[in-house]
Amino acid sequence: MNEAQAVGKALTERETVQLINGLTRTGASMKLKDLADIVEQSGGRLAGSISPGRVENLLTTNISAKLKEAFTKWGEGWKQWTASDQSDYMDEQVREVVAQIGEMPALADTGGTFQEIAAPTISEVSFTIGGYGGFMSVDMKTQRSDHLNYFSKLGERMGRSAISALHTYIYNTMLSDNPTYTGDSVSLFDNSNHLNDAGAGAVVTLTYDHLATSITQFGTIVDADDEPLTLGQRVILVCGIPNQENAEQLIKNPEKPGTANREINTLKSRIIGIDVSRKLTTEWYLVPEQSEVESLVMTFYEGKDTPSITMEPKTSSFQFERPGVQRWREDMWFGGSYTWPVIVRGSGA
Repeated sequence: MNEAQAVGKALTERETVQLINGLTRTGASMKLKDLADIVEQSGGRLAGSISPGRVENLLTTNISAKLKEAFTKWGEGWKQWTASDQSDYMDEQVREVVAQIGEMPALADTGGTFQEIAAPTISEVSFTIGGYGGFMSVDMKTQRSDHLNYFSKLGERMGRSAISALHTYIYNTMLSDNPTYTGDSVSLFDNSNHLNDAGAGAVVTLTYDHLATSITQFGTIVDADDEPLTLGQRVILVCGIPNQENAEQLIKNPEKPGTANREINTLKSRIIGIDVSRKLTTEWYLVPEQSEVESLVMTFYEGKDTPSITMEPKTSSFQFERPGVQRWREDMWFGGSYTWPVIVRGSGA
């Protein structure tokens, strides 16, 4: 039965269902109006069809799905060593940092009585939440004749753009750019104040011996009262793609890499994870597991750690002046701050 015959004949309910199933199974096409006519002549009503005015809603759903899928493809290794917080405000943020208490006094030194222990001091760390995003617009011709799967690719590209901005902030702005640590207003990797720059800012190859030196230095980081800030020497290794092979050898090889004497790789048990970022080059760092000590804290507006996609309403002044053009807004809001400078730079860039 061809299209013309199908339109001119009223089908039973069963025949209508068979026709729709056949179209679905074979991938055949039929004009939406013709299908609606067949269903109506059979005493039914076509439900769930998409009118031309609803195309934008469908595209928004499609773009959102592709955006979030692409956003996660870069990996979430940063979540291993950063704490996550949320804020309902976009103005300047203040984080309270509670100092540690010094060593508890022995009772024998006080005649068997308890001394009053001074409450730990509280310092404030201020930072701001910044917005990232923009508008993507297409004309009506592109919306109605998407022969090149443009919108599927658009969502993917928007997702890659968002994750690229987030990674730039975490791995460049808050790491390789050596930002100012607001706790004492000196550089994050200041060996005099923080004792956390094993490579002294120079390029240092990621080798077994250099890693051992950096891990030892990681375990010596203390606070103002000379109290250790970490509980041990188990670290996460953060590096760029150029160092990925060396990093995986160090964490997976049971033998010490680079030796012919089959020595045991004792550092293998101390590296609890590797975070490889495409935003880094030759630099590499040792960071604590987020559950052990709070170091870098990422604060997301309303707790949204993935980008949002919003379709601009038809009543906007932009679309009133430019009929036939549809825009979508993609945005993320976040900021970060260090609670403690518990991080070692093994090599600069």
